[in-house]
Amino acid sequence: MSSSPREPSRHAQFYTEFAAGMIPVAILGSAVYLGLRTWQQHLAHERFLEEAQARVQELETEVTALRQQLQNGAHASTPSTGLSNEKKSGWWLW
Repeated sequence: MSSSPREPSRHAQFYTEFAAGMIPVAILGSAVYLGLRTWQQHLAHERFLEEAQARVQELETEVTALRQQLQNGAHASTPSTGLSNEKKSGWWLW
């Protein structure tokens, strides 16, 4: 029996050296990715809020215009889309 220590294989030596150097790179890459992803989510949320605010402004403008029409009596000249008293035809006899 030989008492000399056995030398590790080339693959084990390669991955031992490779993995030790790649851990900081993987951590840095993950940190950069998460930072950029968070920034993208923040910007998307900001854009959504701006679009929602613009839509609210449009609706407020429309409500104001409709209130002006209602106060000026212009609502009488527009066709009504409400329920009518006319009997609708159907399969019921009464």
